Amino acid sequence: MTGKNPQEHYNELAERFGAPSYNRLQASATSAQKAALSKLSPEMVSADTLAGDPITARLTAAPGNGRRLAASR
Repeated sequence: MTGKNPQEHYNELAERFGAPSYNRLQASATSAQKAALSKLSPEMVSADTLAGDPITARLTAAPGNGRRLAASR
């Protein structure tokens, strides 16, 4: 037991690593953009990283059940 409540632990972590933030932006795609994205294939993606993290796989189907992913429909 640390003698601290969860909020105290959270505050210490936020002070050490920074406070988390989340802001989702909704942006509509035009019909032309949707058409272009629907034709995108894994072979067309040449980037090695995304937002600083390595791209380790380019999937068009879910590994668990093999169903096509929504963006690849």
